[in-house]
Amino acid sequence: MHISRFGRGVLRTLCAWFAASLICADHSVAGSKTVTTLHSFCALNNCADGQVPLSSVVMDGAGNLYGTANNGGDFNNNAGTVYRLVHNDSGGWDFSVIHTFCSEDQSCPDGVVPEGKLVADMSGNLYGTTYAGGRFGRGVVFELLPNSKKTNWKLKVLYDFCTLQQCVDGRSPGFSLTYPGASSGAIYDGASPLYGQTQFGGDSNHGAL
Repeated sequence: MHISRFGRGVLRTLCAWFAASLICADHSVAGSKTVTTLHSFCALNNCADGQVPLSSVVMDGAGNLYGTANNGGDFNNNAGTVYRLVHNDSGGWDFSVIHTFCSEDQSCPDGVVPEGKLVADMSGNLYGTTYAGGRFGRGVVFELLPNSKKTNWKLKVLYDFCTLQQCVDGRSPGFSLTYPGASSGAIYDGASPLYGQTQFGGDSNHGAL
């Protein structure tokens, strides 16, 4: 699937992240450059929308944007969020939170502090990692599955780190996942292996791949 499908407007827009806002730089007119803020984080009460987005966004097959905020979300937990930006008919973007980490169970089995860029597959499912939380408190690999209308998302933990003795499988993944074909721009097929790395753990406690 080529990005040209998303329309001329999206083709002309290059998106980047700063610590507080999602912005787009538009080069649609030769020689001109304009910057538009799509969303300023911590705009909702108690930063329910999240704060400190550290990674870039990913675009799905419909041209929607998805990303993670490292902190914020549920005010009592401050464990981060996964958000969505939908390109609406008026040319703007509608922001919504599709998952708040550690919001339902204080043991945080879904993870704490998401880091790294999300991966989107052909079916619209999202994959990512958290630095901490999970069954052993050392981070998880997760999948977010939407319903048919993408109005509700369910998080599934695919792997809890530090499952193996002395954490030889690694702990605290803080980087983006990747997959075969990612460098060519191919969309993840949802079945091939996902690859990543952890900051700590492994045989020498200096991380694992």
